[in-house]
Formats: sequence, C-alpha cells, structure tokens
Amino acid sequence: PNPTSGEFKSPNYPQVYERYTGIGEILEAPKGSRIEISIKDFKTQRYEDNLYVYDGEGNILARYSGEYEQFNQYDKDPDYDYDDYDFNRKDKNQSKSLRVIDQIPEFLRSPKNKLILTFTAYGNNRRRGFRLTWKHID
Repeated sequence: PNPTSGEFKSPNYPQVYERYTGIGEILEAPKGSRIEISIKDFKTQRYEDNLYVYDGEGNILARYSGEYEQFNQYDKDPDYDYDDYDFNRKDKNQSKSLRVIDQIPEFLRSPKNKLILTFTAYGNNRRRGFRLTWKHID
C-alpha cells in the first residue's frame, strides 16, 4: 500500500552527510489529492548542496540550499556569513536563475498529486543536512 505520510531526510541525518551524495524520492497521492511538505530542519553547504522539489512534470517548484535563520537557534555557525548570501545566484546546473529563499515557508503544496524530491551534495563542507515531513491532502 502507498503510505499517506512520511519523512524524507538527508543520509545520516542529524549527523553529517557524506560528500558526493545523491538521493531522491517520488511522492504520489491518489488522483484529486495533493502533497504537502514541511521542512523541519535544514543546514547544508550553500550553493553546493541542494534540495530540489519538482512537480510531477519535472518543473522546479523550489530549491533549498545553505542555512536558514529559523533553524539556527541551537547552533549558530560563526563561520557562516549571513550577509554575503547571493539569493539570485545562477545555479550551475540550470539555464535560468533559481532564487534561494532566505526563509523556508511553513509548508509547500504540490499543484497536482505528485512531487519529486532530490538532494545532491558536492561541497567540501558537510553539514547535518535536512529533515522534512510530507502528507497527502485533499
């Protein structure tokens, strides 16, 4: 049976993930339903280690990379330059500019009944990664 909720997280979370890591998952709800994801924790190497969220047709809905203030209450990184983040940097693997947002919304909902999640890590500085939850919604 197809589960109606679950988690997707980086390898070894909450311990650091390995370099050159790549994982993915396809989430599919029944026709007429949608999928809601909620990121609970996120800390990766900015620009290099990315979580992408695609709709069922392969269109990018969101890209998350780096550190987000809302998840740093326990472990502020003194080496991280919060003021030097280029939110409109052109991604190496995409032909168009993908804005990395500075605050992760409470949730993201699929336009239809399918989402594709991918995480790739190419950076030298490993972090604890991420954890998100997902569920089917009507």
